[in-house]
Amino acid sequence: MKLIALIFCIMIFAIGAVCIVAPIRIVNLMNRHSARLHYYAAGFRILFGAVLVLAAPASRAPDFIYILGIVIIVAGIILLLVGQKRFHTMTNWLAERGPMFVRIWGVIGLLFGCALFYAFIHPA
Repeated sequence: MKLIALIFCIMIFAIGAVCIVAPIRIVNLMNRHSARLHYYAAGFRILFGAVLVLAAPASRAPDFIYILGIVIIVAGIILLLVGQKRFHTMTNWLAERGPMFVRIWGVIGLLFGCALFYAFIHPA
């Protein structure tokens, strides 16, 4: 399970990096595929949260990673409950903020992926 958690961390890192390098392309992709992206984003969160919950004992901070996994699962369920129309509204709101805003969130995602990767690569 630790290996799967590391793969998810790398994916989050990569998504953050793409947001930094090509924010306009990310916004266009989100707008073009917002109907399907809604389900993919929710599913990714639920699956990632479950992986964190299961892999937490193998991490540097098992209690924190476990709680973070639960929070991410809840976020995925809430995203499903929000519905496609509101998700599309959120993606439009993000697009209106401009590329710098997307880059800032990309940096946050990149750092989040790195921190989680560190938590799993260097167990206590």
